[in-house]
Amino acid sequence: MLASFLFEGIVLALTGAAVGVLAAYFLSFVRFSMMNFATWSEVVFSFTMTPNVVVTAVLIGAITGLVGGFLPAVRAARMKPIDALRG
Repeated sequence: MLASFLFEGIVLALTGAAVGVLAAYFLSFVRFSMMNFATWSEVVFSFTMTPNVVVTAVLIGAITGLVGGFLPAVRAARMKPIDALRG
């Protein structure tokens, strides 16, 4: 029972990581420009999506789901189903 609750937490976290990676993908089309008026130079920042970024984001999402879902999963696994329905 505990494994199913942990699995649910990991799946939800991975779904959130996938949405975050998709949103971050669109940042590769955006350029941020900053002007230094003292030297009249321009600095342009851009985001480049690499496989390393994607893997890191998904791993951090899975670890967050595992760690963040552990205590609620333990509590839910110890609870009787009839008690969960009542309160």
